[in-house]
Amino acid sequence: MSTAANHKLASGASEVAWATLVELSRDASGRETCRLSIRIPDDWEYVRGHFPQVAVVPGAALLIEVVRARVHALWPAIGEPRAVRRLKFKRVVSPGDALELELERRDPAGDGPRVRFQLTRAGEPCCTGELRFAGGAS
Repeated sequence: MSTAANHKLASGASEVAWATLVELSRDASGRETCRLSIRIPDDWEYVRGHFPQVAVVPGAALLIEVVRARVHALWPAIGEPRAVRRLKFKRVVSPGDALELELERRDPAGDGPRVRFQLTRAGEPCCTGELRFAGGAS
């Protein structure tokens, strides 16, 4: 199953970017993958004062307000993350940047759901890692 459509997957309180759903699919093993197009707003509240001369999106904002918020928009019953693994910030993200977010959800037997993510700009990784969840329904 593969879909391409435009969705406003913004999380209510955060003013984060419009997210456009590019592709959503599930394979025979139950693994779900998703690609979204994200645009960081020029006036995003998390960038104000960080830093005055050269604006930089804080890594925590990327992780919580972009990655985690999209995971919850796609899979609302997944619960809250219990751990972040293999988190790497590889490139600076700035206001106005056009990004692509790739998510891969797996639900291994005997463990909670895991979502691997990669946030890229022009094909170059900016932030990668994995969120592990305690449990939750699909």
